[in-house]
Formats: sequence, structure tokens, C-alpha cells
Amino acid sequence: MAREHLKPVDGLWVGTCTPVKRPELFLDLAERLPELDFAMMIAPERDRDLNESIARRAGSLKNVDYLGFVKYADTFAHYSRARTVVNTSFEEGFPNVFLQAWQTRAPVVSLKIDPDDVVAQLGLGFSCGDDFELFVQRMVLMASDADLRHKTGARAYEHLAATHSPRAVAAKYMELFS
Repeated sequence: MAREHLKPVDGLWVGTCTPVKRPELFLDLAERLPELDFAMMIAPERDRDLNESIARRAGSLKNVDYLGFVKYADTFAHYSRARTVVNTSFEEGFPNVFLQAWQTRAPVVSLKIDPDDVVAQLGLGFSCGDDFELFVQRMVLMASDADLRHKTGARAYEHLAATHSPRAVAAKYMELFS
């Protein structure tokens, strides 16, 4: 799937269709910001009613490209078209979607999750402390300020390379074992 064939989106949501991921809040965000474009990669889970409800609601929003389940091999193209990656989870460890976003220089706008406060402290995007109004404001800011978005994305990429690359991880293991 070539990136040049995919329309850029202001915000990409990636996750499993579970209550803890709160996909409905992503759709609330898209509904509040009809002038922005969004895409949603979502893996179905056991709750068939929730899966169908999210798919139906996403399909009713003109500014949401509902992709449903996307094979891992095809996800990079969608991360590459995202200006930001959006996280609405209530709780989780360190989101892999952050690493995947930063690999493509996409900053994150997270409603709540910020492991060890790295997003806020290092300026890798925004974490909003579960404040939905702030979340909306930060999404608007990131979408409207290309310079901020590019600088934040560059910091995120540098952080990924310095902290999470195979070389950086191997060096930490070598230090641990010495």
C-alpha cells in the first residue's frame, strides 16, 4: 500500500475495540472537529455490539475514514499519512502505537496515557490528563500549526532512535549484563 495513494489525515486512532481503549471518544473528537480529517484502524474484539456500534457511528461521520482491521504489514502506510496519532485509552502500559507514530515522525495527542510523563516532559506531543476539552484544543493546535507538528515529530523520532531503537535497547542490555 503506497503512501502517495493515501490522503493525509489530521488524526489516526489505532487499537482494539474494547471499552478500555475508549474508541467512542475518538469519534466524539471527530464529531467535534468536522473540519479535520481522521482515520481509524480498529481490531474487532469479542463484544460484537460494541464492534458494530463503533463501525456504524464511524461510518456516519464524513470526516472519518473507518478502516476496520488492517494487517500489521499495511499499518505503516497509514501511520505515514497521519499528522498526529491519537490515543484515548483509559489505561495501558507503554503504547506500541506511540513507537509506531514516532517512527514516522508523527507526534501523539493522548487523552490520558503518558507513561513516565515522557510525552509531556520531552515534548513528543500532548497528554491531556483525561480532560476532553483540553484534548480537543490540543488536537486543533497540532492540526493547525505545521511548524509545531514538525518540530514535535522530529523530537519524537529522535527520542525513539535514542531510547527504543534496537541499538539503544541492546546497549542497555549490555550495560545490565556487564
